Amino acid sequence: MYFLFALACTKNGGDDNTYIPGNTTKYSTIDSLVSSISKDTVAMTNYLNLTKTSGDIYAEMKVYEKIGQYYMKNYSFLKAIENHQKYLETAYKFNDTTYIIKALNRVAADYNEISAYNESAEYYYNALLVYNQYNSNGFKNIELDKASTLCGLGSVYLNLNQSDLALVHFNEALKINLKYENKEGQAVNYKKIGRALEKVNDYDSAYYYYHKALEYFIDLNSVSGMSACFNRIGNLYLNTNNYESAKVYLESAYKTLQGTSDIKNWLDACISLGNIYSKLGEFSNAEFYLNEGLEYSMKLNFPEYLERVYLLLSEIHKKEGKTSLALEELILSDQYAASFREKKNVYRIMQSRLEYEKELIEAEKVSLAEQHTIQEEKKQMTINVSAIVIILLISLLFVLLQNHKLRIRRKESLYQLEKEKSDFCLNVSQEFKTPVSIIIGLIDRLNTNTSKEQNNSAEWEILNRQSENLELLINELSSIANLQEYKSQKKMVYGNIVAYFQYLFECYAVLAENKKIDYLFLSSVKELYIDYIPDYIQIILSSLLGNAIGRCTENDNITVKIDLDKNKKHYLIEVSDTGNSIKIDELNFKDTEQYKFHSGLSITKNLVEKLNGKIDLNNEIDGKTIFNVRIPIININVNQSHDSISIHKSYNLKDSIENNLSKKQDLKDKPIVLIIEDNRDMNYYLTTILKDKYNVIIEANSEKGIITAKNKIPDIIVSDVSLPGMECYRSCKEIKNSHITSHIPIILLTVSDSKEERVKSIKSGADAFLVKPVYEAELTAVIDRLLSTRRQIKDKYSPIKQLNTQGVVNDKGNEANIEFINRVTDLIYKDITNTENIIDNIASEVCLSPSQLNRKIKAITGMTTSNFVLKTRLNRAKKLLTVTQKPIGDIAMECGFNDFAYFSRSFKKEFGMTPTTFQRLPHSAN
Repeated sequence: MYFLFALACTKNGGDDNTYIPGNTTKYSTIDSLVSSISKDTVAMTNYLNLTKTSGDIYAEMKVYEKIGQYYMKNYSFLKAIENHQKYLETAYKFNDTTYIIKALNRVAADYNEISAYNESAEYYYNALLVYNQYNSNGFKNIELDKASTLCGLGSVYLNLNQSDLALVHFNEALKINLKYENKEGQAVNYKKIGRALEKVNDYDSAYYYYHKALEYFIDLNSVSGMSACFNRIGNLYLNTNNYESAKVYLESAYKTLQGTSDIKNWLDACISLGNIYSKLGEFSNAEFYLNEGLEYSMKLNFPEYLERVYLLLSEIHKKEGKTSLALEELILSDQYAASFREKKNVYRIMQSRLEYEKELIEAEKVSLAEQHTIQEEKKQMTINVSAIVIILLISLLFVLLQNHKLRIRRKESLYQLEKEKSDFCLNVSQEFKTPVSIIIGLIDRLNTNTSKEQNNSAEWEILNRQSENLELLINELSSIANLQEYKSQKKMVYGNIVAYFQYLFECYAVLAENKKIDYLFLSSVKELYIDYIPDYIQIILSSLLGNAIGRCTENDNITVKIDLDKNKKHYLIEVSDTGNSIKIDELNFKDTEQYKFHSGLSITKNLVEKLNGKIDLNNEIDGKTIFNVRIPIININVNQSHDSISIHKSYNLKDSIENNLSKKQDLKDKPIVLIIEDNRDMNYYLTTILKDKYNVIIEANSEKGIITAKNKIPDIIVSDVSLPGMECYRSCKEIKNSHITSHIPIILLTVSDSKEERVKSIKSGADAFLVKPVYEAELTAVIDRLLSTRRQIKDKYSPIKQLNTQGVVNDKGNEANIEFINRVTDLIYKDITNTENIIDNIASEVCLSPSQLNRKIKAITGMTTSNFVLKTRLNRAKKLLTVTQKPIGDIAMECGFNDFAYFSRSFKKEFGMTPTTFQRLPHSAN
């Protein structure tokens, strides 16, 4: 339990003692802890000492509050007041108005319990002053505390038989409780109002309020509240001489509360029953209840109840003719009455009230002065604002005139500006076409002249595909820049458009296969020879397929259908998918601006319209997203010989990557690099770069990457930011938070160089951040630097060098690694005498295989698991040789060495001397 307290102080203590309203997370641990030990005074005292040592004022304040409540429940009033006074002192130190008011109310209630009404009233009035200074109207918790203060003041006046003042305070408290629907507060107020009315003999009204309070207590399931109401209703019947009804209610209250912690209400019922039996002449029964009440009143030192008991006993003994005993009891009754009804009590309460009202008057004066100052400032401000408004109106009129002129000029130049932008984009795209055409031509020439060996086929396919994609992007740029003249600039070809559709479809097959998407091409006609513009068709279908693949995940499906209409005057393209659907209200083809954010769809719509076609979206059929494109068939017999289309063969890139990996994964000493990337071309490129220096493992998504990282424990991870499934940043955090993989450096690859991306990468725990395109020299340099830095840190700050005398790592540089090494060290000590399978046992305890454990420990400390175990055992032996004089053989056995000669050799190799020599050295400094 002591450790639990220390932990709580560590988490919540410190120099930050400022309470932030609503910051429940910061203080919830303390509140929970204090509540759990509130019935254990020893535990609370220990925790109190810890809070003082750590300087945690909040925790100290809450402990004083609970200790005071404990003593009050056990009727140790002086101890309760002492602790609640300290609660009040710490509340002032904590400097929070809410807790100051609560503490003042608590101390006032304590004094009220022992009938010290003057002190009680003083604290209640102080609470009202704090409340008024805080000016917290509208804050529910503080206003409810004010209601408690008013109710407490009313109780003080009620006990001093000043029922009118008591009713004023009770009714004011009731308004607050009604405002915030505080049923418990309302129940208490109704009962108090009934008591005040009973004091002035208004029994009918008192009976009404008692019954109203009883209804609320029944609803709240408050046994103590219900019994208190039974008690008061019984006394009403007693005052009206209806003894039988009174006995029913009072006996119910007496029996219900007997043996409970609600002693005061039980004493009320007990004394009232004594009074009834006295009036009925049943003196033996009356003395039984009165003597029982006298016993508890004496034990708990309740002067008010002692006065009532002795007065009733005096009347009974007087009736029985025991005059001297009756006189003694009457004197005792008067003495106890004097102890809490002295005139100075009323005087001091009036003084407190006058001081409170004086403070209110002073505060009102200050408020009026401030209001007067504010009004004068408002008048001056009105004058100033009026002058400023006039000046601003004149300035605004001038600005509007100038703005009108500027708008006219802008309208005149807008068309010219847009034309210049379009011309610029068009010119830039045309400039790009020259070098791209040269690249494509040279690739075709090299492809023709070079023998296509199996190991080079994938490289040629990547170059062909990526060069064509570059040309396509340039064409799209041209289309954006010059859509108005696009049709006249592009040449038509005559050919089998179905074959061309199938070729474009197959260009995305590798990407669909990589994402495990069901990819299907259907055509109702085998051949359709028409005139068409290849660039238009390529952009339209590529845009729709790229959009569909981007929204689909594993096990989704994409289908492309080619068909003719009934009149065979239009050919139809349908691209459907089961991925994340696009809402029609978000993608309205009637308004191009609403869907420009979807890749290529804006161009697609414009190009379809240029071909006199139509495109529609339907996402209401079986949860699918379906794009329907309808384009008219044109046949003007363009000469095919001048404009032909070449279709490249597609290679199996997966086999090429696996061949590359299988050839180079043969050296165990090579560092392992895990690549998490879903693009196969990128995987092949990265594999080609890294295969000579590293063992390369490839995974296509974050989930599999995390599993592989935990199973293989690579030396470094290279991951793309845009991955299917789990977000890359979340997977990066998961790898860094795992005790198995926390030490592995991570490099993130992204197409964006924005500040937000960099911040996300740093927060997720990434060690490096590279922007695509990734260059070979840059990537290898970063990997080499991270691995080199890792080795330097491991050599210089190896945790095994920082073991203290208990074998615990002290380094705070890497908490996850240190926690792991400490855990392994503890497991070694726990099973230190095991010489057979200690490494297997440790691996099982930390949920790793022996090989994973070995890679993890070697990555952190630079040592194998067996060397680490040996080092730990030798450190343990060194400690025992320092502090004990046991035989060296016994120490060797205790540390897991069965062979004394091996132990002696290992010890000398580690510490430069034999165990015998080391034991003889003086070790006072250790």
